[in-house]
Amino acid sequence: MAVNVAYSTLSPILDSWEIVKRQPDWQESFGNALFRRLFAKAPLSLTLLFPFGTEGELMYESPKFLEAANEAAFVLDFVVNSAGADMDIVKMQLMEIAEQHKGFEGIRPEHWVILGKALIGALEETLGKDLDDNAKHCWASAFDTVSTMMVDEMESR
Repeated sequence: MAVNVAYSTLSPILDSWEIVKRQPDWQESFGNALFRRLFAKAPLSLTLLFPFGTEGELMYESPKFLEAANEAAFVLDFVVNSAGADMDIVKMQLMEIAEQHKGFEGIRPEHWVILGKALIGALEETLGKDLDDNAKHCWASAFDTVSTMMVDEMESR
């Protein structure tokens, strides 16, 4: 499956992402917002994917959690910044991520839907009024395209 994102979709994503990156400690804060929303919607994902060694609110301060949050923001930054320029590199990176997730027992396609909702929620939390309905729609559309490709890859083997 080719990853093609129209400029009319990509432009609002790039514009809103630049605003995210202007936030102090943006990687940690955005990754934290993303994971908090993911774990609130899918608590089982904690035990399936992220055994941080702590529970409750202390988990969000653990070095393993902060490392994972930063990594998630870093990967998203790479994908957003590479989109449009060299989609083959983006696709290779996404296929590697899909391959890594194949090793986690219990991950199902519907988890990607939950992650997409967590992403939009984290963007809303971070950007507030700077995230308009069009940008939300563009993020959701692009995430749907990417997650469909990743699910297809995970199910292919």
